[in-house]
Amino acid sequence: MRNIVMSKRRVLTLCFLLATVLLGGFATAASGQTLSGAVQGAGNAPVEAAEVRAIGSSGIITVVLTNAQGKFEFPDLDAGSYTVTAYRKFYGRSAEKKVQVGKGPVAANFSISPLSAPPAIQLSTADLLPLLPGPNDERDAFVAHCGDCHNLSTPLQKPRSAAEWGNAIDLMRHVEFGQLQLGPERTNPILDYLTKNFGTGSTLISGFGKEAEEQHQQPVPLGTDIEYKQYTIPRPPWSYNDAGVPPMPDLGLSDGKGTVWFTVAAGHDGPDGKHHFGVGKVEVATGKFTFYNFKTPIPFASPFSMSFAPDGKVWFAARPIIGNIDPKTGVMEEIPLPPSLLDGKAPGGGLVPPDFPKNQPMSGMVAVGNDGMVWTNLLYHDAIASYNPETKTFKSYDVSGMPFGMAWNGGKVWMTMMRANKVGYMDPETGEVKAYDIPSPRTGTERVKIDQKGRAWLPERDANKLGLLEPGSDHVVETELPYECVPYSLEIDQKGAIWVICQNRQSLVRVDPDTKAMMEYPEPCCGGGSARELFLDPKGIMWYAEWLGGKVTAVKELGPGNSVKSAHASGGR
Repeated sequence: MRNIVMSKRRVLTLCFLLATVLLGGFATAASGQTLSGAVQGAGNAPVEAAEVRAIGSSGIITVVLTNAQGKFEFPDLDAGSYTVTAYRKFYGRSAEKKVQVGKGPVAANFSISPLSAPPAIQLSTADLLPLLPGPNDERDAFVAHCGDCHNLSTPLQKPRSAAEWGNAIDLMRHVEFGQLQLGPERTNPILDYLTKNFGTGSTLISGFGKEAEEQHQQPVPLGTDIEYKQYTIPRPPWSYNDAGVPPMPDLGLSDGKGTVWFTVAAGHDGPDGKHHFGVGKVEVATGKFTFYNFKTPIPFASPFSMSFAPDGKVWFAARPIIGNIDPKTGVMEEIPLPPSLLDGKAPGGGLVPPDFPKNQPMSGMVAVGNDGMVWTNLLYHDAIASYNPETKTFKSYDVSGMPFGMAWNGGKVWMTMMRANKVGYMDPETGEVKAYDIPSPRTGTERVKIDQKGRAWLPERDANKLGLLEPGSDHVVETELPYECVPYSLEIDQKGAIWVICQNRQSLVRVDPDTKAMMEYPEPCCGGGSARELFLDPKGIMWYAEWLGGKVTAVKELGPGNSVKSAHASGGR
């Protein structure tokens, strides 16, 4: 009898461990430990797509969205105390509620009121573009250079004097990878535009929210069957008038085992008072951050892209170097790109920034093949390079059109060719390059992802389209995306759906790969940054980082077993 009992205990223990593994990257509360409720607006009307935010003692932020009936449910909160609020664009934030999760189901209802003058911080770049004075060259320069790294509402929170606008521009000129690393001839028109239209005493900014609300349209249905978890990179209190820069994580690269890696693309001052510059990681369960700085100062070394190798190492590209971290030991290897890689290589359109050494190769992207070979592009040149970790040798390959975004699939190195407006691949065995034209001109396509059926998907950033190259086809088919989406990157989930980061709308758009039906999910509000890369981990959870917003965010679809289903209504607020 004792043996039977012990066997049952072993089976139960094994089942529990197996269930823990299968449940994925989010910590999952015990049965009954749920928080649910509703959000109401004026006249007790339900508010759809309101964001309900729960912040626990660890500082981890969990966000869910209300459905068409205004209802919400947190499916996986750990036991503990939470501060919970509700918010919706064009509404005020609700009063905080303190709730205790862990002793059975908990209910919390919220009321939020429409704002007569919504603040500009609530608005996306897509909201603001039709409201900006212009069009003229100065307006175009402001949008191009100040809306690439963050939402335009970030600078347009209040009027400023000419000196204050000058200080803000000077600060942005010192941001690595920033768009304002320009001379006075390029920044002076921006300063003139801001001072003229948004100087001290200007009333334009205070009216933007109401105008945006009146013009608001929902071009595709809203979805709400989603959960976000946000991890805020620790830093001292900071504002855009301070010296220094905030954290600029470019992507969240999750191993699916509880650790997420990210780049520290411009460095930042951490709570320890040190300037962190390299890569970092966060533990999903605890929210604990660890930073790995470069060993020695390396001019221009801004890590931008990361990729896992088959042996588990995390590879990164940081312009004059590539490198890796061994997660088991925390040891970082920094590998300078040899100048010989540029021998005989043509500049990609003469775009080498004037302050970059002309004989120094610069990388931007990195992709690791199933064989462990590391691939990187040579920024501003018509070439890519491979690195063999076993022999520690580089080899370069001519690829015209300034290759940028890279992906490894089916034994081939896929890439976009930004200046040629093409997408294609190279066969490493032969060095042969096959390229395909993108129909729309000057699309600014920076990324490419290959799905389970071998289809190549392209976020056509400047054309506001989604490109598709079918296997065996000789041309790219394009699909229009919602107004002012500005797709920066995309990912393909385990069901084959395409998820697009719409930078200008501060949202994610889910696209059915066959029907092209779309659904839009608003990102959590008001971080001030811009989501960039999107990465699917082995557990089916997607991750992105907020450039200049200093957050690493998980995106989890809520399955059909949850009580709060997707909302399919569109329009309205």
